[in-house]
Amino acid sequence: MWDRDGSVRGGSDGVSHVPQPVIAILIISFLPLSKTVTGKVYPLAQILTHRTVVRDGWHNMCTDICFWRDTFWLVYDRTSAHSAPDGVVVVLRSSDLRRWDEVAVLATPNDARDVKLAATEDELLVFCTDSWYEPVAGRKRQGGQPYLFSSPDG
Repeated sequence: MWDRDGSVRGGSDGVSHVPQPVIAILIISFLPLSKTVTGKVYPLAQILTHRTVVRDGWHNMCTDICFWRDTFWLVYDRTSAHSAPDGVVVVLRSSDLRRWDEVAVLATPNDARDVKLAATEDELLVFCTDSWYEPVAGRKRQGGQPYLFSSPDG
């Protein structure tokens, strides 16, 4: 589906597999209400249930999810550790929020991070930032380059 060079990453059988079911999907209800000092009432979020989607030993962070073309799409940053300069973006899809298939691993020249999803009528869009660091101990982030990946079929 997606890769920086246009190829699909997958298992030895050519199919991408998601490791054992730590990305959690939260179902949120806005039933309880909160009253502000002005007297206006706003709904409060409440977690009704959660489910682990990925538990693969990596440092997974910065998730986003959207519903596009009757499918749920989930993206997240996968790195070896927090602030590690080896991040990639993983794209998963599900029709039922229970079984997830890895459809892409997106990489940038340095460290892909801070991923976001958006969908138009014609395309699924993945936004991320490519960061780079000082090559010395105590790496300080030096900057970021925005990246946009798009797919007409997910």
